[in-house]
Amino acid sequence: MIMPNYMEKLLEGGRVEWKALGDVTLPTSNIRWRDTKGTYRYIDLTSVSREKNTIIETTEISAENAPSRAKKLVVKNDVIFATTRPTQQRLCMITEEFSGEVASTGYCILRAKKDEVLPKWIYHCITSSDFKNYVEENQSGSAYPAISDAKVKEFKIPTPPLKVQEEIVRILDAFTDLTAELISELTARKKQYTYYRDKLLTFEDGEVEWKVLGEVAKIFDSLHQTPRYSDHGLSMIRVTDIKGGFLNLEDTLKVSDEVFSIFTKKYLPQKYDLVMSRVGSYGNVSIVPSDSAVCMGQNTVVIHPLVNGKYLYYILLSNDVQSFIERNVGGGSQKTLSLKSIKEIPIPIVNETEQARIVSLLDKFDALASSITEGLPREIELRQKQYEYYRNMLLSFPKEEVEE
Repeated sequence: MIMPNYMEKLLEGGRVEWKALGDVTLPTSNIRWRDTKGTYRYIDLTSVSREKNTIIETTEISAENAPSRAKKLVVKNDVIFATTRPTQQRLCMITEEFSGEVASTGYCILRAKKDEVLPKWIYHCITSSDFKNYVEENQSGSAYPAISDAKVKEFKIPTPPLKVQEEIVRILDAFTDLTAELISELTARKKQYTYYRDKLLTFEDGEVEWKVLGEVAKIFDSLHQTPRYSDHGLSMIRVTDIKGGFLNLEDTLKVSDEVFSIFTKKYLPQKYDLVMSRVGSYGNVSIVPSDSAVCMGQNTVVIHPLVNGKYLYYILLSNDVQSFIERNVGGGSQKTLSLKSIKEIPIPIVNETEQARIVSLLDKFDALASSITEGLPREIELRQKQYEYYRNMLLSFPKEEVEE
């Protein structure tokens, strides 16, 4: 445990100056595609995981196919921060693996002056609550909020002596390393669950009767109009609310009784109905948790099962069904899953006893992998809160020590 006088002892009378990020970082450069013949890995905005703060995927580009935003060269120990939708806090440090690659202009590149600040010190400072509040106050635009690189670099961070930075970074890294290990373990368990689920839901020819979704469920499309939302009222489910498992009605947008009645003219969702997204994150599935409590927003469908609803839910999540959806999605930049394609999803039907057995097994495994109140997810949440507490404490220096 870190004692209240820990920071005082650590500083030992050393000075803490507050400096703008622009004053403790170096200039960076852009790639000149016309002078380049090689290929590069492109770090787009979606390349960085918000959960892990690491690069999870890149695409290979060259001068012939490089997007217009692919310009910023990055090197090891750069800290990159996404300035588009900045409150999402999409950021990471560049590792040796991605040194010399190209990042989107949607990132602000923070390259530390290492005689003044450690790269990891910058990283921890811009994960802080103070930085997040600063971004919220200084971003512009409503539909597509953003903050400029110049504004990011105006944010002031404390700069104690390097030996103090090293000790605080060591402590904070211990928390983030533990969280990363737990996340990796949870990811491995989820992969194990997915493998087990798909194996359990893979059938040989002749073992099952194959039907299409339209034969084993009633399917209701949502209204194709934009609703008016209210500060309070009944829940409306949008595409972004469909994330697997039971719908979380507490976090949904609300609509008035009048709007609710309009959007339930086609169908009023019932408890244990399934909902599927059709646009954007198409093919996601969730379960309605209660009767008469929710209506469906645009680009969603309600699936009223005529077989075991939980069995159908697991089938729709399976690799075979998701592969079918990928093959049948249409549209250009806005990919859309048609109602016709949804109705034609192939569904293997086993007898009711076998459906119940499969559901029982997968429910148990799902509880182990996905519970939010116990096990690894709960442990990750606690460790993250612990990190945030100590980070905010260790980066909060007394105001009288701040020099403007």
